[in-house]
Amino acid sequence: MELLQFREEGFVSHASRLPDAEYGRVLDDIVVTCVDCVVAYGEQMLLGLRRQEPYKGGWWVPGGRMHPGERFEETAQRVLRRELGLKVIADRFDYISTTSYIWSRREQPPADHGCHMIGVNLVLRISLKESQQITHGEDYQTSRWANLREVFTNNHYHPVIRRFAGFLLQGP
Repeated sequence: MELLQFREEGFVSHASRLPDAEYGRVLDDIVVTCVDCVVAYGEQMLLGLRRQEPYKGGWWVPGGRMHPGERFEETAQRVLRRELGLKVIADRFDYISTTSYIWSRREQPPADHGCHMIGVNLVLRISLKESQQITHGEDYQTSRWANLREVFTNNHYHPVIRRFAGFLLQGP
């Protein structure tokens, strides 16, 4: 399936990084678009133990919110460069799914207000050489390669992460 995005000529982003308190107020009123990147090598997927809400302390894949004007693949490139030190070209990503996440907690105050996010989920299949070049980003306490079958069948993992594993087990 192809990811479609329309961009009107002349668009210029005027985005700036908001302080956490202001961003928290914004989160009460919007749905954030994120891109989650499933990094796969052979029969394994890369998981990181999250440091922050939402889903603090849970195993997740690299991801982050889109910046205005970015293509989905550009967000994925930026996220993987920041979180894993990987530099990849945009056409290497394959679309998996789009998921609506409604979290009860968030990092920005007030944390108990939670947040709603739409995740565009992409997969990147990497080589052995690329897997050896991965660095550990600040967003995760630790990271590890997890066997796809173990993730798919283990209820310890979040249902979305299990679904990603199932997609990869089906093959291209």
